[in-house]
This record gives sequence, structure tokens and C-alpha cells, in this order.
Amino acid sequence: MQKEEILDLTLIRYGFVRLLKREFAVYIGEEEREKLEQAWKCIQVFDTWESFQEETGWAKDNPELCGREYLEQNHICREIYGRICYFSRDQWEEWMSGFCD
Repeated sequence: MQKEEILDLTLIRYGFVRLLKREFAVYIGEEEREKLEQAWKCIQVFDTWESFQEETGWAKDNPELCGREYLEQNHICREIYGRICYFSRDQWEEWMSGFCD
């Protein structure tokens, strides 16, 4: 199944909307297909906190803001079922600024 087809499934779309809202404080309606597809592209999943730091360069770019507590409190990363989920707010806001023009 292709990524695009996954969001066609009502239960998956509903769960994804709830995940975005609860874990990343991103509010999108279930029927806002284009926004949901873009939000899907903004999520990266890592095996460990260390791999998140290394692959994104977060600690290098934000040394004072790289602690796990900060990342979770500010809805940047969440540990879900033992994996680290990162929502790229920069990527999302860049897309939204073009979307809203």
C-alpha cells in the first residue's frame, strides 16, 4: 500500500488526526486531505533519541534546547511504542505559509 492510499482509510486518517493533535499540538480536520498529506511528510521516526539527535543535527543547531524533556514538553518529539517520532515544525510552517498565500 502506498503512503497516499493509507490516508484513504478512515480509521487510519482518524488516528493520525488524533495523534497530530495530542502529541504534536497540530490541529487538522479529518477531511483536510492536502494538510494531512503534508503533515505525514513532516514526521520522521527514529529508533533512539541519539539517532534523532545525530540525523537531524538538533543538538548541534540547538544545544541549549536538546534535552528530551524540552523536546517532549514543546511537542517536538514523542516517544511512541519505543520509537522517537519527530514532527518538523519548520517544514510544516514553511509549507503552511505557501498554502495560506
